[in-house]
Amino acid sequence: MGQWILSPVPSSILMRDPSTQSEEMTADPAPAPMVLVPAGEFIMGARQDDTMAAKDERTAHTVHLDAFHIDQYEVTTARYVRFLQETKRNAPKYWSDQIPQRYGNKPVIGVDWNDATAYCVWAGRRLPTEAEWEKAARGTDQRLYPWGNEDPSQQRANFDHCCDFNAYEVLSDVGSFEGEKSPYGVSDMAGNVWEWVADWYDEGYYARSSEHNPTGPSSGEKRVLRGGAWDSTPAYVRSADRLKLSPTFRHDNIGFRCAQDAPK
Repeated sequence: MGQWILSPVPSSILMRDPSTQSEEMTADPAPAPMVLVPAGEFIMGARQDDTMAAKDERTAHTVHLDAFHIDQYEVTTARYVRFLQETKRNAPKYWSDQIPQRYGNKPVIGVDWNDATAYCVWAGRRLPTEAEWEKAARGTDQRLYPWGNEDPSQQRANFDHCCDFNAYEVLSDVGSFEGEKSPYGVSDMAGNVWEWVADWYDEGYYARSSEHNPTGPSSGEKRVLRGGAWDSTPAYVRSADRLKLSPTFRHDNIGFRCAQDAPK
């Protein structure tokens, strides 16, 4: 969508000392599970009958993607702990608000695009492209949401809780909604947290996008995010919806997942 209103952030939960309390936390040493999205074409962009679509979604176009893997779940705080421990990178915003024993399976938040990129590289992966993310979310049948065309509900996704932020409590554990998986079995692609993708944003890019493995514009001022979040209305959790933000922006509803090329 073309506009996005940030929910207010109480001063009590703004980032405190970024010293990594991660040394005291339990890291998840297991690699994040991934799913395969097979090679082939799909139609990227909003359907003509999608009345909620914004201008930057409107140029539907056929894209061919090579096979790739994508994380089944959003990157969790427990997995992010290990990254912090091994890289000594500064902790993200809101990190000191989490309770490790309770929030280890919730998505990490407060990360900017650079944090997300650094984590994926550390994990031997990369951020998905915008096209990869959309195909992983909606498959090849132009469905509106990962689960199909039925309206979103609280049984399918964590969304529509604007202004309810209470540290990590408002977030759902990854994989909490069994009926919301995408056609490839990817979870949490609607709601919970917005997810950074690799591409620079350009409103008119779809009209000149490459037909094979598009990677977005070569430069820009803002990066793309996908999927909506816990405070999003139904329009923003559609699989075709696009959000743009500065790559240094951090907020309580932003996370990410990684991708990886499939062997040829």
